[in-house]
Amino acid sequence: MRNSTIINKKRACKSCGRTDYIFSRGRCAQCAKVEDFALRLEKENERVIQEEDLGDLILDADAIFSQYIRLKYADKDGKVQCYTCPTKKHFTLMQNGHYMKRAHLYLRWDERNCRPQCQGCNEYESGNMAVYTANLEKECRGITDILRADAVLVHKPTRDEIRQIVAEYSPKVTKLKLQLKKH
Repeated sequence: MRNSTIINKKRACKSCGRTDYIFSRGRCAQCAKVEDFALRLEKENERVIQEEDLGDLILDADAIFSQYIRLKYADKDGKVQCYTCPTKKHFTLMQNGHYMKRAHLYLRWDERNCRPQCQGCNEYESGNMAVYTANLEKECRGITDILRADAVLVHKPTRDEIRQIVAEYSPKVTKLKLQLKKH
């Protein structure tokens, strides 16, 4: 008894009902170990699922925003001209080009930063930046300086912010697709 006046008595375990010495929260030692381990495992699984969900959310936001940008600049037949070359194709065959690359999360889903581009300009010519810059400046003088300044802003979007992007652009994409079908 090691100098203790407390006498341990066997009681029924709340988990298994077996009569034993109670260890933690009304449970026997064996039940406490098993249940606590299961709880820790469940919490770890939830954390892993949440991390995976963030990646899935970003993919969803990228896909819907890319569709919006390409549809926004499409003509009544769904054809889009590349922002940096004469190529003109159906919006499904074009890409969403970024002036400041997607790694700059503050501008990743910013309409000022994105225009439709063909695969050749966007991927093989790394965005054809000289022409992209000139065209942006023709549209809005000083915008490239603003975008470069905004690109240094550190921003880590929350899950709710990314969900908001999907929620904002999904109906816009649907509306633009419906307008194409009418023509």
